[in-house]
Amino acid sequence: MTQQNREQKLIDIIFSVAQASYLMRRTPEEQSDYYESIRDEHMEWVAKQLELCGFPTVQMGSSWGVLR
Repeated sequence: MTQQNREQKLIDIIFSVAQASYLMRRTPEEQSDYYESIRDEHMEWVAKQLELCGFPTVQMGSSWGVLR
């Protein structure tokens, strides 16, 4: 596995963990609200944090962040 593939896998895990941790212990209504109105902003925030650490990403297809 190349270095870039390893980094991309880590990026994918970070986005997944961010969503899962946000949704933990939320009511079904809160989870629904997340998917309807909060998720995009939340994922943009995650992408911004990654960029600040030197990992610029772009949303592509079903992936929230593909390394640029």
